[in-house]
Amino acid sequence: MAKKIVGKEDDMDNFSIMELEVLSSVLKHFKKSTTKEVVDISHEEPAWIENEPARELISYQKYAFDLKAF
Repeated sequence: MAKKIVGKEDDMDNFSIMELEVLSSVLKHFKKSTTKEVVDISHEEPAWIENEPARELISYQKYAFDLKAF
């Protein structure tokens, strides 16, 4: 079972076990990164590159499974 990451217990109830495991994995991956490093990495992703000029929302279904940084 995934351990609590951050926030109040009620906040964590909104996530499935799988989502909590993903959040935990992301936390481990970027734990030693600065905010600027995470921003710079995210701005190298096709999701950002393709959507930023028009300031469109990024589609989870289209981009989440092909992240370069992860």
